[in-house]
Amino acid sequence: MIVKNIHRKNWRRILSFSACFLFALTVSVSCKKNPAKFGTDTLSPENLLSSGGIDTFQLSTYSVEEDSLPSDNQRFALVGSMHDPKMGIVNAAFCTQFEFNGHITHPNTAIPVMDSVVLTLKYGGVYGKISQNTYQVFELTEALSIDSTYYKNKDTWCSFTDLVDPSTAVQTANVDDSTLNESGIKIPPLLKLKLDNSWGYDKVYEAIHGTAFTSDAAFKAYYKGLKVKVQETSPTPGQGAILYFELGNANTKLTFYYKLSGDASMTQYNISTVIGTGCADYNQVSVDNTGYPVADVINNHINGQTQFYTQAFQSRGVVKFPGVSDIPKNSVIHDALLVLPVAYQTGNLYYPSYSADVVIETEDYVAYVGVTYDPTLKRYVVPLTNYIQSIVNGTSDNEGIFINSSYFTSTAERVIFNGAGTAYKAKPKLIVKYTQF
Repeated sequence: MIVKNIHRKNWRRILSFSACFLFALTVSVSCKKNPAKFGTDTLSPENLLSSGGIDTFQLSTYSVEEDSLPSDNQRFALVGSMHDPKMGIVNAAFCTQFEFNGHITHPNTAIPVMDSVVLTLKYGGVYGKISQNTYQVFELTEALSIDSTYYKNKDTWCSFTDLVDPSTAVQTANVDDSTLNESGIKIPPLLKLKLDNSWGYDKVYEAIHGTAFTSDAAFKAYYKGLKVKVQETSPTPGQGAILYFELGNANTKLTFYYKLSGDASMTQYNISTVIGTGCADYNQVSVDNTGYPVADVINNHINGQTQFYTQAFQSRGVVKFPGVSDIPKNSVIHDALLVLPVAYQTGNLYYPSYSADVVIETEDYVAYVGVTYDPTLKRYVVPLTNYIQSIVNGTSDNEGIFINSSYFTSTAERVIFNGAGTAYKAKPKLIVKYTQF
C-alpha cells in the first residue's frame, strides 16, 4: 500500500464543516499527533461526533459491475449452485492441477487391480442454504499454468465423461462433523467422491509402467487436472449454497487405492496426488442478477440512494462525497470516518462479510484498508482521514471509494448497504473534524 504522508501542525481554532455551513468552535488545543496512515488510529463515530464532528455531508451511493476478475489461486475453491433472493443465481466450479511427490517402487511387470479412486476435499465453509447436490468431476484436456492468470469466466477444455461413481454422486454436504480417514484417525469434515475405477486404472498403470510420474513437468503434461462442479439446476429463491474448499490442505487430495495382480499378500497400495503451491487452480463463477435490485442499481446509479450492494465476483459498492470539495483549502483534517450501515436481519443465511476492503484510487496511488463488520451495530466504519486531507490539499481527486468483501474472488458473500436516501434510521454518513487556519 502506498499512502501519502500528511503532517499536522498546531492550530488554535477548530472548525467542523458540513456541505451547507460551518460551525465555529472556540477551543484551545495542545500539540496534536501526526495523523496515522490510512486505516489506523481513529476515533469511533460516536466520539468524533461528541467532539464536534459534522455528519451532514451529501453522499452518493451506488454499485458498479466488475467484469474481468482474476480468480486463480484463491483462499477457497468454490462449488455449488445458489439462488440468493436479493441478488440472483450463482453457479460455481473450480479447475485445478495436481502434483505427485512420491516414488513408484513396483517392478515394471506388476499389474494393478483397482480398489477405488477417491477425491477428498477439505471443507472451508459454506454460504447459503445447504441442499442435496449431484456432484460432477471431469478430467481437464487443456493444460493449466501456474504462471498464467485465470478469470472467473474462463472455460477450460475438459473431457465430456463425468468421472464420479453414481454411488457418491448425490450428497448433502456436512460441513460441521469430522470424519475418519483410512487409518481410523479423526480428521476435519471432507467431501468424498469416488471416481471411476477404469479411469484410475489407466493412471496407476502409467505410474508403474510409464514415465509420467517421474517428474513434475511430465506428470502435469500427462495428467492436466480436474474440474469439480455440481449439476447445474435452477434453485428456488432462498435455496442452494456455495461450498468452500481448502485446496492446499493436506486432506485435499486424489488417492488411487489398488492391489497387485498375483500378490498373495493382498497388500493394498495407494498413490496420492495433492494440490501443492506449484499447482494452478481457479474459480469459475457465473452470477445472474437479471431482474434483481442490484441490477437496477448497476444500470441506474440513482437507485443506489435507497440501497446499494457488493457481491462476490460481480459488483462493488461505491460511495462518493461531493461536499468534501467545499472544505476550505487552508484546513487540516483531524479525523474523518465513513459509517456504512447494512440491511441485515440477524440469523439470515446471507450474512454480511466479516471483513471488507475499501479501495481508494487516485492518479498517484491505489490505497487499501481492511475494515471489520460490527454485528452489534450492523455497520462498517472506514477511516478516511488522510484521503480527505489529500482532497483538501488538491493532491487527490474527489472520486470516492469502492468497497467489497475482503475475499471477493474466493467466497460467495454479499452485503446490502443502506443508501444515502434510505427510509431506515441508520443512514450512511461521513463525519469530519478539522482545523481551518
